Amino acid sequence: TKAGKFYVDVTGDGTMTTAATQGLFANESITVTVTSGPVATAAASTNGVADTADISIQPIKFSGDGTAGTQNTGASKFSAVGSAGTAGTVQIPNGAGVVGDTDSYASNNLSASDTYTTGRANRYWFAIYPTNSDAIDAGNYTVRVRVTNADSTNGVALIDKTLTVNFVSSISSASGRLTLSKSGDLYKTEGLSYVSGRYVQAVLDNGTTGGKLQMGANDTDGMNLHAPALNANFMTAGTTVAQVLYAYDNGTDGEDHIADTTYPTYVAAAKSGDGTYGITTISSSGGTASAITQTASATDTIRVRITSTSVSATVAVVIRDTTAARDIYTSLKLSDASSVVYGTSGSLAAATAGDVTIASAETTTTYVVPLTSKSVSLTVTLNSAVSTPAADEVVLVKPTWSGAFVSADVSPATSTTGTNYTSDANGQFTVSVSNANPLDSGQVSLAITGFASGSGTVGTGSRTVVIKWQKPVITNMAVVDPVDGTYVKTGSTTTFTAIALDQFGNGMAGEVLQPAITDSDAANYVLNKTYPVITTGTAGTATFSLTDAAAAADDYDTVVFTSITDSTKSASSTVTYAATLPAVSTMYVYYASTWAGTANSLVPSTGLYLGTSSTPGSIVKARNLSRSLASYSDVGTDDMVLFKATALTSGSLAAEGAVCTVAGSSGAWLLNSSSLPATSRTFAVGADGTFSWKALATSPGTKTYTVTCGSKTATASMVVNNATADARFITMSGAATGTANGAGVPVTVSVTDRYGNPVSGVLLTVTASGVGSFTGGATMQSYTTDATGTYTFLATSTNAAGGTASFSASAASTTEFASAAGYSYATVIDSTVAKGNNSASLSMTFAAGESATSVAANAAADAALE
Repeated sequence: TKAGKFYVDVTGDGTMTTAATQGLFANESITVTVTSGPVATAAASTNGVADTADISIQPIKFSGDGTAGTQNTGASKFSAVGSAGTAGTVQIPNGAGVVGDTDSYASNNLSASDTYTTGRANRYWFAIYPTNSDAIDAGNYTVRVRVTNADSTNGVALIDKTLTVNFVSSISSASGRLTLSKSGDLYKTEGLSYVSGRYVQAVLDNGTTGGKLQMGANDTDGMNLHAPALNANFMTAGTTVAQVLYAYDNGTDGEDHIADTTYPTYVAAAKSGDGTYGITTISSSGGTASAITQTASATDTIRVRITSTSVSATVAVVIRDTTAARDIYTSLKLSDASSVVYGTSGSLAAATAGDVTIASAETTTTYVVPLTSKSVSLTVTLNSAVSTPAADEVVLVKPTWSGAFVSADVSPATSTTGTNYTSDANGQFTVSVSNANPLDSGQVSLAITGFASGSGTVGTGSRTVVIKWQKPVITNMAVVDPVDGTYVKTGSTTTFTAIALDQFGNGMAGEVLQPAITDSDAANYVLNKTYPVITTGTAGTATFSLTDAAAAADDYDTVVFTSITDSTKSASSTVTYAATLPAVSTMYVYYASTWAGTANSLVPSTGLYLGTSSTPGSIVKARNLSRSLASYSDVGTDDMVLFKATALTSGSLAAEGAVCTVAGSSGAWLLNSSSLPATSRTFAVGADGTFSWKALATSPGTKTYTVTCGSKTATASMVVNNATADARFITMSGAATGTANGAGVPVTVSVTDRYGNPVSGVLLTVTASGVGSFTGGATMQSYTTDATGTYTFLATSTNAAGGTASFSASAASTTEFASAAGYSYATVIDSTVAKGNNSASLSMTFAAGESATSVAANAAADAALE
């Protein structure tokens, strides 16, 4: 009475487009018949002969009605829906031509798709079991599955399939076969589960590819699928059983498969009992994977065996020492400065050189590069914490090419095994990618696995980087002149300049733009008027001239430019007409000490001190200037200041619509329309007579902003400085050679911040080794950097024979010096900022010179003469 399970899928001819028409139709049926049995056996049994009468077939149905979430629920996956067959045969439906009865037998095929999101009800399950002991250990029975097809065009047709089934009394008598495979490396003290890029898998069959090996199930077990039990172990030296592992074929994500993101319920149900097992350290299904206790080894083995049999298989695995690399602290930089980078959500993360630190939610980072880029390098920085490089760690990178590409022209090629990369002392490694003949939409996906997991880890334990080639497409548009809100003379002709930009921020030549005035209240609106199109030139710009025919003061026109290529891309600018243009006669500049403040204090003529009345503002080091600073929150004593200019006419009225330009001095910046630092920006005076800009600095000193409105100018200054704690880099410079006991060789030690500015007040210790010393004979001294961020000492050697000397300088503090590349302490900054260093050294070779005795004697003689 112990049954095995099998199913047959019945599919329409391709013209049937709904799930309801994929199963059996009226006057169609499935007949399952045992057509032959093994030869007679000598064992005593009911009649002493193993024949077709020893087998019974039972129609059953997989639980669930096709609605997501109803599969594989309750105590039983299967239920009996029809009578058992007689003399080894059964028909669905039980009686030809019984319309409607067919549906009660159909099960969901668990193959959800975009077309059939819940799967098709076209699967018909059968349980086949022996009715007496003659069938046990007798050999193969042949079973025929016949579909009677009521084809409306060709009449009734028969479709036959056959299978064989063999019942054995013990699993040890089954012809089982195991095949083992693995993906990625394992890590000591990490748990082993079934995750992307890192798993061990066993496939069980009956010795024939595609054949199944099942444990028979009694009716009292609800006729569930019963997967044969496997046992697994790590093997030490290939022969000694070590740590116990666990094998699951239960349809549980992380235990025997990776969940499908679109149809997880269906995939899980289909994976249960499919003969594919996950080998894990999860001792109880649904529990947590325990740590791997094996010693790190490049030659470890996992053995899996069918329980109570001698059938086994092994797979070689690499167990690495506990990794410190954390996926959530991984940073990336692509060598191609023209690339743009997108996050998992698809939002544009940068419009400049591709560099990004992956947030915990960003499982995929996509770099888009132009077709002119034929080779790029991806630098990956592994970190164990936000500012701590993970040196000498190994991760696996698997490349997969897709889209339009020529396989012979790309490297690295698609690989299911991947390549291990080891990070250097800075936690970095580089993946070089080439594509000799890039095609539009061709891409390579680099799956990076091998990160630390466990307590405190956020993320998936893997990261995917996609490098995608694209031809230029229009992505952004803007009107660069006139500035939105500008006033122009009534009756005059205004020339508008629009620019079309591709996804790489480059101007697109040959783009056709349609100018239009769509606002019915505009001064020069004409119903249904169509203006001639304009075409962008090499710089991506095109001009359109509009003459104010209405010539009425205080009217306005808004001109909209729309791309013919992509109508979703447009830009507009509004001008207001005035009989007399606003001329700025008086300007005042106010400030707020924070960007979020209200600028209502006049800027002092002597310059704005932001610390106290005489203390410069501090230059912020922990900010990313390659990303939008729109949401940056600063404090009142830093260099990030909000300025507001008030522009008035000679009558002390608001100079609304006047065009003004703000330009910063060296090291002075203001945010542009994208909230990125720029050296200048043009504004239109608002209705209240004001306009504002957010300022910041990257070098110490007085930073001046010059405001120009026509012939009128004004200035606003702020005074800023860096701090000793900003010191990030130490360098040494000097000649490579000298002469023993000769003139001292000047050596300069410099300390700079992340922006390259000198840092004063840094306490450093300098040592000499080898044959080197300082003038006076000392081999160690301490000093503090001066206002130029430097200190110069004289290097010498008292060894008359000369030789090699080494001079080194190190900082007493390890604050900013210890920051990783692309970080300031724990804050992400521009990836172009190198890792801090709190020491530097210089090697110097001294030629042989006078002896110390001779030098001393000459010095004594000189003294005597004096």
